[in-house]
Amino acid sequence: MLVSHLSHEPDPSPSSSTFRAQLAKSVSANRHIRPRAPFWRLPVHTIPTLWTLYRGLLRNAPTANISFRVKTLLKENKHLTAPQDAAERLKQGYRWLELFRECKSGNERAQAICSRFDRLIGVRREKEYWNHLLYVERKWLEKMRNRPIMTGGLLRASYNNAPLPRLKPQPLAITMMLYKRRSKREPRLSKINWINEWTSDLHHESKFEGGLLGPESVYSNAPGPPGAEKSNYDVWVNRARQDRQYFVDLLEGDNRRITSPVPETLVLALKAARTEKIRNKTHERERERSGEVLRSTLQRRRRGVPAETRRQLSPARRRLDRVSREEGEVGFVRKVKADLGMRIKDDLTWRKEKEFSLARREEMQATAEDYHREFWRRQVADSESQTSKPA
Repeated sequence: MLVSHLSHEPDPSPSSSTFRAQLAKSVSANRHIRPRAPFWRLPVHTIPTLWTLYRGLLRNAPTANISFRVKTLLKENKHLTAPQDAAERLKQGYRWLELFRECKSGNERAQAICSRFDRLIGVRREKEYWNHLLYVERKWLEKMRNRPIMTGGLLRASYNNAPLPRLKPQPLAITMMLYKRRSKREPRLSKINWINEWTSDLHHESKFEGGLLGPESVYSNAPGPPGAEKSNYDVWVNRARQDRQYFVDLLEGDNRRITSPVPETLVLALKAARTEKIRNKTHERERERSGEVLRSTLQRRRRGVPAETRRQLSPARRRLDRVSREEGEVGFVRKVKADLGMRIKDDLTWRKEKEFSLARREEMQATAEDYHREFWRRQVADSESQTSKPA
């Protein structure tokens, strides 16, 4: 009895209960309660920000540049999730709103600040505009530099593709199409073989059960004992046939691709591409013969015989090999190419050079003959004048 009395806690006094209630009430009011929704979804934040601050800034913006800057800052700051950062941006926005209102009401200081701000934004917008144009132009040049062109070749029909033109560089979409079709054909054939084997096993199992007496028929259509369940043979075989037909249809698409003829429009396009390639290469050689150094010129100069063969060549033979890779077809280069048995594509140039040399030679010979004739004439005249003088 004494133990139970000592273990029983005394009830608090009425004054203590009142004090505790007042303390809990005052503390609960000051306790921070984190809302379940983030602050950018609460109406207490979105409504004043959009309807009061943002619309107020746009309505009171003095110029179009400042209005553009307001829209840009909204797009930049709409993804802020930290309450401290959002509060700083909101304070700055309300300061701007007050400044715009003062500028609109005629405050000279506010007007001067807005005017300077407008000029600053205008310069930055113009600079950004030209930077954007340069960026777009660089992207366009890069695209044109790497754009696919028709080489004039034909990608022949196969299980993976219908007749296609050869493109250089080949687009990634065509590469991935060929890769996926090539990688999926073999698994489809394996799947068909597996379905055929499974169907054959099912058929043999059905025949085996059909020949048994007494046991319940599960795989076959043979009638079982009274009360046996109906066989699922037809259901399973039909499902296997549907799956097999699905893969057969896909393989028929491969057969249609490999047997498809070359379209007439593609033939004309390939002929035009080959003609353009010849014209382009001819123009490239003309530019090289005129003295212009192109990328193909540098590549031809860098080419050479294999290292093992080059090691066996003499220094003079190496020099001739280097000279033979020049783009010229006249003079010493032409002589080296002719000695090495290389084909000269434009022999007319050498003929013109030879004709020029012969004409120059004939002209020089005629000049020399005239000089000698005049020399001997003067010699004869001088001798006659000396003999005709009196002694």
